[in-house]
Amino acid sequence: MNMRIAMGIAAIMCIFLGVYPQPLYNILPYPVQYVPYTAFHVIGMLQLLMFGALAFTLLILSGYYPPEMRAVNLDTDWFYRKGADVFMWFVNRPMAWVAGVLNKIWFDYMPRFLNLLSKDPTGVILVVKDSLLLQIFKLSESDFVPEVQQRLAKHKRSYPAPFRYWGLGQAVFWVILLLCFYLVVVLKSSD
Repeated sequence: MNMRIAMGIAAIMCIFLGVYPQPLYNILPYPVQYVPYTAFHVIGMLQLLMFGALAFTLLILSGYYPPEMRAVNLDTDWFYRKGADVFMWFVNRPMAWVAGVLNKIWFDYMPRFLNLLSKDPTGVILVVKDSLLLQIFKLSESDFVPEVQQRLAKHKRSYPAPFRYWGLGQAVFWVILLLCFYLVVVLKSSD
C-alpha cells in the first residue's frame, strides 16, 4: 500500500508538472524563456509518439516482433550482487583473519617485544638464542636439552618484568635509535 501511495503521488506530480510546468521553472536558478505548448512542439511530439506506436503495431501484425515469453531476465545488477557476496565473504573471512593477526602482531606482540628489548637488549638476544637452541635440540633429541632449559629459565628470571606500556626511558631510547638510523640513511644518500 505504501508503494502504491508513493507511486500515485509521483504520478500526480509528473502530470501536474507536465500540464503546468511553471512551478518547476520558478525554482530553477536562471529565468526560463521556454514555452512547451506551442503548436510546432505539440505536433512534433505527437508525430514521434504516433509513428513509434505504428511501428510497433506493424511489427506485431507482420510477425517480426518477437512473441512475449516467460523467462528470467538476467540484468546487469546480477553481476555486482553476486560479486558483492563473494567480495563481502572475502572481506569478512580471510581479510578479517589477516587483519586480526596483523593487529595482534603490530599492536600487541611488537610493542611488548620492543618494550622488552629496550629494557635489556642483550638479555632478549640470549633468551631468543636459547629458545631457538631448545627447539633445535628437542627436534634432534639431544642431551643438551636440560642444560639449555636451565640456562633459559635463568635468563628469564634475571630479565626485568615486562610492562604493558613504554616508560619515558624506553621511548627516548627508541627515538634516539630511530634518529641515528635516519642520520645514517641521510649521510649515505648524500654521498
